[in-house]
Amino acid sequence: MTSKGKTLDLLQIEQMNSKVARCLYLFKNKGNHFLGTDFAKATGIGDLPELLLTKSPGIFSGEEKKIYGFYLSEDEFRVKPGYNRFFAICPVLHMESTMDFIKDHFSYEEEGIKVIKYGFYPQEVASLSQSLELETYYQQNRLLKTGKQYVVDKVSSLDVYRPFKPLVLEEYQMNDDRFIRYHVNPSTLQVTLSNGKNYHLHDVAWFKVSPVTWLIDPNTSTIISQKSLLSGIQYNLHDDDVYSHSFQYTIMYQFLNTYLVHDLFDEVELDKNNNTLPNGNKIDRDLTFIKERLNLLKPFVLGHEDSLESIMERVSHVQATLQSEGYQKVKKG
Repeated sequence: MTSKGKTLDLLQIEQMNSKVARCLYLFKNKGNHFLGTDFAKATGIGDLPELLLTKSPGIFSGEEKKIYGFYLSEDEFRVKPGYNRFFAICPVLHMESTMDFIKDHFSYEEEGIKVIKYGFYPQEVASLSQSLELETYYQQNRLLKTGKQYVVDKVSSLDVYRPFKPLVLEEYQMNDDRFIRYHVNPSTLQVTLSNGKNYHLHDVAWFKVSPVTWLIDPNTSTIISQKSLLSGIQYNLHDDDVYSHSFQYTIMYQFLNTYLVHDLFDEVELDKNNNTLPNGNKIDRDLTFIKERLNLLKPFVLGHEDSLESIMERVSHVQATLQSEGYQKVKKG
């Protein structure tokens, strides 16, 4: 999987009348009060009603007024200028042929819409117990990096004047799951996430990286993210008419196609001697865990300490050998 040849976009106003766009409302009406991910809330929206950013202005209900974003409810639309950073971003990916794409990837139907899992991104917050374990390992420098990184805006979500400044978030692996560590930046100064915890501005939160769900729209040859994935990115600068320039010259386009497209679809290829390979991460952590548990047995094996030390030395030797070979010999096992 690679980002090569892929271009990300935003929803067009015209698409909001499509069956796929109406499906977004259906998912919301099924009890999902907030259509976005926890990460979308933490990066800008906070506990505000969700405003989904669209690519171009439009007219609703005959009103002669530009709509820069729309509030996802059944009967209310609110106007907000696009230079604010708390808009939700629902990426749209263009395809040469959605039918060929469906053939090449597993898909299923929900509410009459073809749905597919494609790409990975930080989405939901870790459970409270996972968060505690992750932070403990992080502070002890025991978490292993996968080599994958994600980029968001470092600027405060309340700031409308300073331009985009990339903040790189490292991906870590614990057991078979991957996570990122992030100091939350909600425009509401605090935000309640799905683990029930109320996070205040700059609090540390851990988010699980998981497959992204897309709705397939064959009429426009696009796939649309079922959930908004993040916020906190300006459409354009404060002193510009946000829609006065071609989309490809906006801050939003640059972010989508300089950072987000790679974050979603690029797989990490690391040097084979770097033990931060994803497979190597789990093996290395498991072997370290074995050595730690063997060390705890010492008080209970009096008279057999030499045998225990011999086992520990063998485990260390296996670990060192696998690290030197980049775990290549065990990738299939």
